[in-house]
Amino acid sequence: MIFGYLRFPGAKDPDDFIRETPEGWAQLVEAAQPVVDYLIEAEKATLPSRPTLADREAVALRLLPILTASENDLSNGMNVIKLSAALALPQERLEGWMLDQANKLKASTPAPKPPPMPEPPRAPVDSSDDMPDFDSPRILQRAVAVAPILADDKPPLELDCLRILFTQPDLYYHVNRKFRELAGDNPLLQATLSDLSSEDFTRTAYRTLMQLFMVAVAQDEMDFAAYVRTHLPSELFDELNSVLADQWAELRGRVTFGADLDMIRQDKRTARTVDPSVDLIVKVLLLRRARLERERQEMLFLSVEDGDIMSLINGSVLAKRLIDAELNRRAQSQRS
Repeated sequence: MIFGYLRFPGAKDPDDFIRETPEGWAQLVEAAQPVVDYLIEAEKATLPSRPTLADREAVALRLLPILTASENDLSNGMNVIKLSAALALPQERLEGWMLDQANKLKASTPAPKPPPMPEPPRAPVDSSDDMPDFDSPRILQRAVAVAPILADDKPPLELDCLRILFTQPDLYYHVNRKFRELAGDNPLLQATLSDLSSEDFTRTAYRTLMQLFMVAVAQDEMDFAAYVRTHLPSELFDELNSVLADQWAELRGRVTFGADLDMIRQDKRTARTVDPSVDLIVKVLLLRRARLERERQEMLFLSVEDGDIMSLINGSVLAKRLIDAELNRRAQSQRS
């Protein structure tokens, strides 16, 4: 069954329209717009004239549950293709979101409970087990608490960049200075190698944290940390705490033996000291390279005859080459 959207002239009641102009009904049905096309057009109409990637992704996330609600996989796939073309988003990304939604729905559906098993006879209670276990490694006691954090899918590169920035905000200026150095006087490169921003992050929570960071470093009325504490949305408290968590504390949740933990601590003590500004610049260059690749894939969906689009693509390619050259130079200097 195919549903269509009818537009009645003069906003008349359908019954009145059919009674007054019965011949016009067939024409309206013939010209009916598929509901899928109508929904996509209606949502696109809410976008600004030059929508950002986040704007288009938000529209896609609103429409996907509606456009893929059919039990017909072929119909759902065609709707995803239409949405991809309309919003200039990669089809693979939309299909990934569709699969995630299906998995979440499946996970939220309670499984039938098995019949209760008869309880085995209980052994006598040993009162000696009532005492706290002080001998077991602390890591085993923390395993349950650490597991939910580790199970969350967080891009490690983005997390590392935010951790360094929030703990040493002045390094933000070192990063942007490097971008300006690479861009030089080339206007095209100055656009693609602009200051680090929320657009360099893919996770929604990380984008919001980066926006807060940029406002905090730009203002001069409050201390950076005080500003963040005052203006951090309550729903992001746990997110920022997770970003700022000690990476060695997280690593303890991955080992199971005391010997492994001792070896890790020894490696930490003997590890070579790393300049945090150098470390951050390398991570941010990798972050920007990933962003350029994402944006270039999206621009390929647009008209190749558009001179502005092709100019942006060329600038993106040139910027990526400069980033690769800088990363190679740093890697060679570190080896020597």
